[in-house]
Amino acid sequence: MPKTITLLTSGTRGDVVPYIALGLGLRDAGFNVRIAAPVGFANLIQGRGGVTPPLTFAPFEGNPTDLMIEQGDFTPFTIGTNPIRSIRATQNFLRKARPLYARMLHTAAEACRGSDVLIHGLPTIWGAHIAEGLRIPAVRAVLQPLAPTRNFPSTLLPFRFSLFGIGNWFSHWAVTQALWLSWRSEINHARHADFGLPPAQWTDPSLQAFPRQPLTLNGFSEQIVPRPHDWNEKQVITGYWRTLESDSLLSESMSSKLLNSRILLTHRRTQSPLDLAVLARRDICPCSKKH
Repeated sequence: MPKTITLLTSGTRGDVVPYIALGLGLRDAGFNVRIAAPVGFANLIQGRGGVTPPLTFAPFEGNPTDLMIEQGDFTPFTIGTNPIRSIRATQNFLRKARPLYARMLHTAAEACRGSDVLIHGLPTIWGAHIAEGLRIPAVRAVLQPLAPTRNFPSTLLPFRFSLFGIGNWFSHWAVTQALWLSWRSEINHARHADFGLPPAQWTDPSLQAFPRQPLTLNGFSEQIVPRPHDWNEKQVITGYWRTLESDSLLSESMSSKLLNSRILLTHRRTQSPLDLAVLARRDICPCSKKH
C-alpha cells in the first residue's frame, strides 16, 4: 500500500507552486500525494493544464497572508525606512490575523488526517504541531535558507550584522523564533483543543537540540547558495522544485545530495533519480521500501 504524503502549504502563489512540483514528483515516484492549502488555491492546484489527474486537494479555511497587503515600507514583518511604522504594521496584522488562527489550525488538522508523512514550510510553521498531534513524522520543506549559520545573515532581514559570524547566526535564530512566538498562544490552544497535547516548548523545533530538529529539505540550488559549512546532516539541499507550463519537474538530481538514504525513486518523465531521504531515513519513515 503506497504511503500518503500530505504537503501542507499556505501563503502566496510563490509558496504553493513549488509544492505542486514537489507533489507531482512524489506522485510519479509511486506515493499517494495530497496538498492541504487554503480554499483560495483550489483552481491553482486542481486546474493544472495537462496534468491528469490533478493532485488531490485537501482545502482548509483561512490564509493570514491575505491580510499582508503591500503598503510600501509599512508591510508587516519587514523593516523599511521607518521601523516604527513597520512595527505598527506588524502589530496591526497580528491583531487581525489572530481570530483566523483557531479555525485555520482546526480545519488544517482535519485536512491532514490519514497521512503517513506531513511536509510543511515557512508559512505553515505550525504544521509540526499538527504532525505531533496526528503522531506522524513531520519534515520541513523551505524555499530559502532558514537554519542558523555563520556564513550569511537571514534572507528575511534587510541588514547585515556579522560580528565574526555570530550576528549572522543570531539573525536566523531570531527570525524563526519571532515567527514561532507570534503564534505560540494560538498553536498551544490548537494543541490542547484538537489533540489534547501539552503546551509546546518555548523554542521552535528547528532551534532545539539536534535529536529534536526536523529533517529539512531546502528547495534551492547549491550553485546559488553554497552549502553552509556549519549546517548539520538534517539540512538537505535538493535543488529547485519547478513547474514548466502544465508539467512539473524537479530541477536537480538529489541522489548525490542527500545523506543516509535507503531508497531511490525515479521520476518517470525525466528519468532523473530522486533520492528522497525524507522517506528513507529510519527515524522518519520506518516502513519505507524500494519502489
